[in-house]
Amino acid sequence: MRPIGIEHVAVRPDRIVADVRVGDERYASTSPALVAAALRRFPHLLSHACVNGKGSTFAAVADDTSIVHLLEHMVIEEQVRIGGEGPVYVGKSVWIDRRRLRGRVEVSYVDDLVALRALKAAQEWLDAFLSRGRFPSSCDSCRSVANGET
Repeated sequence: MRPIGIEHVAVRPDRIVADVRVGDERYASTSPALVAAALRRFPHLLSHACVNGKGSTFAAVADDTSIVHLLEHMVIEEQVRIGGEGPVYVGKSVWIDRRRLRGRVEVSYVDDLVALRALKAAQEWLDAFLSRGRFPSSCDSCRSVANGET
């Protein structure tokens, strides 16, 4: 089973809603090592505004938060990278069934195709990294995501 997968995506007029499946409990939460690796690809994650119980930015919780929360912020950053600076994107992530490792990520968008592309890129990056701790040679799309190509 893959570490993280997208089971369903709905495109709503103002946001995409993705149902996320986490393959194993060991992938359910972030770690400092995962965040450090993610920052090489998504360098502005820690400065994202974030409503949480510890501070006003994602940095306050990044090292120990749900993987779906990290995915949310990665999608937001990827939209900015693909679509350029512009509106402020907002997101929300929750466990819809924590016991069964099912989460949901909702992210606003300007262009639904950019949002879907950003979701795919972020999910592929996470899946590849969690699978091997690095990008497998057989994953061309993961290497291109890592290199900032789309």
